[in-house]
Amino acid sequence: MIRKVLLVAIVAALTATSLNTAPAAAVALVCPPGTMPFDDVADDSFAFDDVTCIFELGVTKGTSKTTYSPKDFVTREQMASFIARLYEVLNGSPAPIAATPFTDMPQNFATDDIGRIYGLGVTTGTSFDKYSPNDFVTREQMASFLARLRRSLEGFCASPEIPFTDVPDTSFARLDVACIFGLAVTTGTTKTTYSPSDFVTREQMASFLARLYRAGSRDVVHTPDTPDTSACDLRTALLDVDEVVTSDHIAVWWGPGSGDLSSVASLVLTDMEAAWAKAIGTLGLSSPPGTPQYCTNIYLAGTGGSTDALNRGFGTDVNGVPFVNLPIDDADDFLITPPGPNSYSAFTAHEIMHVFQVGSPFPSTGDHAWYLEATSEWFVDILYPTDTDGLDTVAAYLLNPQLPLWATRYNQGVDQATLSWSRRFHDFGAQAFLIWLSDNAAATPTIADAFRLAPDGALPQEWLFDNLAPSVDMAAEYAEFAAHAATVDFSRNAAAIETHVADWEVAALNDGDVNTQTAVWGDTGTDGVDPPMTWRRPPAALRPAAWAYNAIRVDVTTNGTFTVDFNPDATGSALTASALTASIVVNRAGVRDYTHSLVGGTAAVPVLAGDELWLVVASTPDLFSGSEVFDYQYRIYR
Repeated sequence: MIRKVLLVAIVAALTATSLNTAPAAAVALVCPPGTMPFDDVADDSFAFDDVTCIFELGVTKGTSKTTYSPKDFVTREQMASFIARLYEVLNGSPAPIAATPFTDMPQNFATDDIGRIYGLGVTTGTSFDKYSPNDFVTREQMASFLARLRRSLEGFCASPEIPFTDVPDTSFARLDVACIFGLAVTTGTTKTTYSPSDFVTREQMASFLARLYRAGSRDVVHTPDTPDTSACDLRTALLDVDEVVTSDHIAVWWGPGSGDLSSVASLVLTDMEAAWAKAIGTLGLSSPPGTPQYCTNIYLAGTGGSTDALNRGFGTDVNGVPFVNLPIDDADDFLITPPGPNSYSAFTAHEIMHVFQVGSPFPSTGDHAWYLEATSEWFVDILYPTDTDGLDTVAAYLLNPQLPLWATRYNQGVDQATLSWSRRFHDFGAQAFLIWLSDNAAATPTIADAFRLAPDGALPQEWLFDNLAPSVDMAAEYAEFAAHAATVDFSRNAAAIETHVADWEVAALNDGDVNTQTAVWGDTGTDGVDPPMTWRRPPAALRPAAWAYNAIRVDVTTNGTFTVDFNPDATGSALTASALTASIVVNRAGVRDYTHSLVGGTAAVPVLAGDELWLVVASTPDLFSGSEVFDYQYRIYR
């Protein structure tokens, strides 16, 4: 269905909503009257009324019949009970008790409550199998607990701009702090500070809980056919965007200056709904925030009108719900024009995965960020397993495999504008390893569940290492992947990927930055270069970082047997213990032999004329951040 929504109507619907506040349509709640039962909460305490409130609501029972212990810090097990009880008050019935993976569960008042908030998605623990019940709760953790509680009840929580200079964009809790700030649950410790690492006292927590209760709930009726524009991205009124196609979860918008984009919008909508169904039905992902309000907004930037100002990208609006800017200009390399069936499939699938990542524990900067882009590209391969155009960026990984798995354009220490194409998009290409894990380690659920199960601020590479599966050796998987990746033999679409690699090897965008092979030797191996029989090392700039690899090739022109010697250094450049595995691959007319592997030592390898002999060195140390490199020596001779 296509609807015409007048701009004036949108403006009128939004006039009551500030860019820095949550939507006004809400039902506030009033604390029940009562008498303070606790002797240790002074009459002039700032939290006197709030402690009374949560006592009368049944959210607290105190530390005894007559004490509340207001100055004590709140523990994580106490927090679980506070949250579970407040949920029951606001929801009208308790949350079900879910099984948890935590091995440190207490056997006390909080046992069932931890299961309840885990089932609600309010906590993922401090690690995959730990809840840390006796740890104190910090103010940033408190924000996440309360914001997730709000989202579990309402489906979303607005995330306005915040004035706090000590909560950076990279903070795992930034959106959560914004949520409770918008609800007036917190005003910070000063006008410009939030003090995210401070522990929360029980009297402070009483105020936070009581304010969240008083914030009440939204009272907006949603019908299947009518987008509630007051709850959607307020830029709709600021941009000249007034045409929309809607479905159960998505609204696709465009401006009148772009012409009639209804057919394009319908294609986008169809593709995105297919991706949506796959993400939930096959991968088991939770619905992103805002979906009951048609608040996953897709903005088409066409060939005219103010929507031309939209750049390709993804974000969340002032209400904390996702939007995607989707250019359709035929100058855009990512999309195919004129529109046709599945023209936009790969790109829309990528962006829908970003929508599902809202609230992810993995920040969008630093050594965490690669996972967001790599999984979005991996999802394209999961959704369209026969598509090959979407595998273009795998080349970015294979052209510079010496970079760490988590290398992105934002953490390589230089302005991204100076980086070659492959270095800028290395994180996109890391889908190569995720494809391998899905196809060879049956890791598809784990890769998808990381956005739900990993603890806040986790490093995805370390989380995968610890939680891929009890029977999977992650280091061995990466070493085997590297051996296959060197000769582009890790995917059912290997031929297409090899074509992409070849295309990018000659593309000007690479600026000559092609390191698919660390070194290429002739028929006599390293022995044919003066001085003979000398141990060789990789160039300093190409030594493998953690969770990276080198690929050394020998082009064979005569039959015989090569001896391969491999001698890894004990530690890396920052003295981390090395973990280097050398795999020897013989590529004979496209048929690979992977039977030789060296941690250190010697191997004899028979070859025939026309073979390629590969020495692939995979680095898998107990290191999951940074750019430390690891060195080794090798000799290849007849």
